[in-house]
Amino acid sequence: MSAPEDRRCKVVRKPLRGAVKLLISEPGECNGEMIDISERGAGVITMWPLKTGGRCMIALDIDTYSTRKRINAVGTVVYVNAAGNSRYRAGIEFTDMDAYSRLLIRDLQVPDST
Repeated sequence: MSAPEDRRCKVVRKPLRGAVKLLISEPGECNGEMIDISERGAGVITMWPLKTGGRCMIALDIDTYSTRKRINAVGTVVYVNAAGNSRYRAGIEFTDMDAYSRLLIRDLQVPDST
């Protein structure tokens, strides 16, 4: 199911590839791949079809300058689409995030693609 137009993220998401851990009711801990992120939400790829409307916790380690830092957030799954090869893309809208994690996302540097 694709996201309804009014539910799509209306802020610019930054491309960000890397491993992400999701805590959800079933199957519990679910490893995935981060696709993009903003202060309001994230796109992830998982091997499990997350439940639309379900709540999840996200833990994502990122490299900033010379150190590794963790972004933590709580969110709601707003859409899930098949992504091929028994994988699923999910859009997660953040509902709670500490100020430090929000600052890390805001300051995240995205490589220039030109």
